[in-house]
Amino acid sequence: PLPSTFEALDPAENFFEGRAVSSLDLDNCFAGWDGSIRLVHPAQGLAISMTASQAFSNLVVYCPPGEGLLCAEPVSHVNNAARIPGLPADQALDLLDRGECLSGCIMIEVLEL
Repeated sequence: PLPSTFEALDPAENFFEGRAVSSLDLDNCFAGWDGSIRLVHPAQGLAISMTASQAFSNLVVYCPPGEGLLCAEPVSHVNNAARIPGLPADQALDLLDRGECLSGCIMIEVLEL
């Protein structure tokens, strides 16, 4: 189901310290992220660094339990933004006039540890 509310992150779900993918069950949109994420796979000796421009101020993260995978997608607005009243400007839909466009940049880099 699509989200119908905008809620603050529970401090117990702080991902700044890192977590093992195997311990996660996520289907969230994180609003106001800083545009940078680093995913590390120590067993493979690899990391993925992803940075996004300010146009992508939100990050959708999907990590189904027991699957050992994680999907991360920078987006311009939170999921279901058209139906959630009162969103802060950086999480709401960007309304564009005819001929206007919204652009941004996402860079993905694979790094050896």
